[in-house]
Amino acid sequence: MENNLKLINVKELSDIIRIKKSSIYSLVYRQAIPYVKIGSKTLFKISDVEKYIEKNTHYSADQQLREININRKIK
Repeated sequence: MENNLKLINVKELSDIIRIKKSSIYSLVYRQAIPYVKIGSKTLFKISDVEKYIEKNTHYSADQQLREININRKIK
């Protein structure tokens, strides 16, 4: 099964990103993180979690300037 189709449960996600299960359930309740509901199970696609983390990653101003300069050199 490809990574983007693999589903993990709340405990597995908690272990991977090292936050409490209750915090994950809070994100689900607020619909802040993408999830899949199958019966009573709350599951997460790894690819969605990766996108969520990337979207919510905050960089320092120095890192942002470096990224801008790298992008300018590429063009």
